[in-house]
Amino acid sequence: MISASRVAVLAAVVFLAACGGGSDTPTAPARPTLQLREIVITDSASRVLSFSHRDHWHGFPVVPMSSGLNVRVFYSTDQRDPDDHDMPARTSWITMDTLSAEYNVRTVISDTTVARFSGDRRGGLFTGMRANSASVVSFVVRRGTATLFEAPPLNFTVR
Repeated sequence: MISASRVAVLAAVVFLAACGGGSDTPTAPARPTLQLREIVITDSASRVLSFSHRDHWHGFPVVPMSSGLNVRVFYSTDQRDPDDHDMPARTSWITMDTLSAEYNVRTVISDTTVARFSGDRRGGLFTGMRANSASVVSFVVRRGTATLFEAPPLNFTVR
């Protein structure tokens, strides 16, 4: 006759084997997902032109017709409360320079007859085509094919 303690041990072994607990194959730790919350856009002199706040922006870029506008794009992992419309603290800003190349940014202009954007994941150049207003329909940050963050549309003016 089998004792109750042997039955318990046998049941535990069967349970662990069924759940894969007996495997010697190590599992890779899950890669942490970057949680981007806001975007800050500066000019070449590091002056803040605009920053996102949840579903809208504060400030808007003015793109000169003659020379265009060079911008840097910073990201913040902090998000302000809905009623706190201050810019994210500079200590929370990160750049794509600090992230691996698997992160990329897609920038789409609503009307390419008004302006164009050429650049990379760190920033770029807005080139004014004609005086008018338009918007950046999206700044989309991706890791491979997965979308991690999409900013609200950003209005800008070309003069």
